[in-house]
Amino acid sequence: MAKAPQSGYKPGMQPAYLAHIVSSPDVCGGKPCIRGTRLRVRDVLEYMAGGDSVDDLLQAFPYIQRADVMACLAFAADHSDYPVLAAAE
Repeated sequence: MAKAPQSGYKPGMQPAYLAHIVSSPDVCGGKPCIRGTRLRVRDVLEYMAGGDSVDDLLQAFPYIQRADVMACLAFAADHSDYPVLAAAE
């Protein structure tokens, strides 16, 4: 049986991505961005979905760090589980 990755995350902990991802009404309309930039979490995810690697992103955006990209992924994972509401019949 494969061993689970050791991310250091423990249930109930404050997510580590909060040190990297911020939302401000004055920046990108309040969309979540990498702290100190106007690079949105969505932008990072779209680049990666299009086939760009973390190294590609670090080269294209030299003002971000690997931890910023990992924070974007963690943020997306944390916000991807949403309740499904049954439609009224």
